[in-house]
This record gives sequence, structure tokens and C-alpha cells, in this order.
Amino acid sequence: MKRNGPGEKNLIRAYVIISIALLVLIKTLQIMHKGRLINWSMYAAITVNTALALYYYLRYGRKLEDKHVNLIAFGLFATFAADFFATLIGRRMSMTAYLCGAACFCIVELIYAAYLRGGRTSVIMRAVLVAAGLTVLSVMGALKPDKVLGITNEMLILANVIDAWAARRINPHIFFKIGITLFLACDTSIVIRSLASGIIHDTAAFVVWIFYVPAQMLITLAYVNGCRESR
Repeated sequence: MKRNGPGEKNLIRAYVIISIALLVLIKTLQIMHKGRLINWSMYAAITVNTALALYYYLRYGRKLEDKHVNLIAFGLFATFAADFFATLIGRRMSMTAYLCGAACFCIVELIYAAYLRGGRTSVIMRAVLVAAGLTVLSVMGALKPDKVLGITNEMLILANVIDAWAARRINPHIFFKIGITLFLACDTSIVIRSLASGIIHDTAAFVVWIFYVPAQMLITLAYVNGCRESR
């Protein structure tokens, strides 16, 4: 296994520092209610993840004999597209942006599902979880496109968390396991935010990106490690 050279160690160190700085900036802007600046700072954090993943994909990923780990990079690229709709232009396009973003996030989770190689058991589990979620929505009389995509995404993330920790056919790096778990915590916070009010709503809204930035950072670092181990 080849290790990162001094230049790449500095690159990763800079990436971690910038990501943490952007998270601090995001929360500061939220406290100050700076509106549009919040969206730009959020998307900047996702852009930094994408840039590092793209660097490793172009330099190493395309040349790997076993390119399976590149599915993590593809998931990160799809996340970049999802957040373009959900974060960067969300306030301008409202429901249209949400639907596009939610659909992209479902694609993200399907890509990660392919990476985790859960097999038939995993497919059945996902079908059951999504069906259960849709049944709950039906009972609540909330079978609307935005709610359907939202609950589908939530169930797919839950299945990925289960597959990641179960490690049936592939044992992902611990960074990926923790990252996908934080991803679930982020998505759950969004669900709580949409259903609750008062202090519960405010708390859920505040912690969304506290979960999301570390989640994406750890998943990105899992890809970096995967490229290094596969070389």
C-alpha cells in the first residue's frame, strides 16, 4: 500500500481545516440569520468535498485495477448535484428544487447501496423499509411527491447504515460507517424539523448541518483511503 506523500498529506490537512472552518461559518451565519450567505457557505462545504474526491478520482481512481471504490466518489458527485437543488437554489425554486434535490439524494443512496454490495437480503430489506414508510404516509394521508421522496430517501439511508455496519460482502472503512450514520442523523433531523414546532423544530434545524458536514467529510476521507489502499 502506498502512502500519501507530503504534498497530499498537506492537501488532506488543509481540506479538514477548511471543512471545519466552513461548518463554524455556517452555524455562525445561521445564528446571525444571514439568509442567502448561509446557502452559499453550505454549498461551499459540499464543493470542497467534491473537489477533493474529484482530485483523487482523476489522479488515482480511474487507474485502479479494482474500481469498485469509485462508487463512493460517484455518490459524492451525485451529492454535489443534489445540494445544488436542495441548498444553493432551494429558496428560489421552492418545491421544484426540493423534488429535484430529494430525487438526487435517493440516487446517492442507491449508489452507496451498490458500493456496499448488500445482495438479495439488502434489496428485500430496502423494499420492506420503503413500503413501510409509504404505508405510514398513506395512513397519515400524506402521500404527496415531496413526502414520498423524503421518506424513500430516509429508508434508503437507514438500509445503508445497516449494510455498512453489518459488513456482509464488503467491510467499508470506519470513516464510511460513521459518515453514513451521521448522514442518517442529518436526514432524521430534517424529518423532525418538518414535523415538529417550537424548540424541537429549532433544535432539529440547528443540528442538520452539524451532522451533515462531518458526514460528507468522513465519506470523502473514506474514498481517499480507499484509493490509497487500492493502489
